[in-house]
Amino acid sequence: MIRRALICALLILVVAAAGARIVHALGWMAATDRQVERASLEDYCTSVAIWGAQVARGVPLNRRTGHPDYDKRAAEDCPGMRPAAPAITTERQLARN
Repeated sequence: MIRRALICALLILVVAAAGARIVHALGWMAATDRQVERASLEDYCTSVAIWGAQVARGVPLNRRTGHPDYDKRAAEDCPGMRPAAPAITTERQLARN
């Protein structure tokens, strides 16, 4: 009788430990997914910003890097992103010796 109770108690502990490990693994995977999503969004925003800056500076299409805002989400999902200022088009020197 005591032997059976000990076996049941050990089985309960093993199942609880396995459940705790599964919950921990799922939490770790969710955290990793958030990190990957954050890094992906950062790369997307950076590429859109580079593309927009090159458009504003008049870089030819075949020489641009980055990519346009394909998903139309940069204005909403990329904090602090503003269109680049236009390039200086005059021949005037801005700095003097």
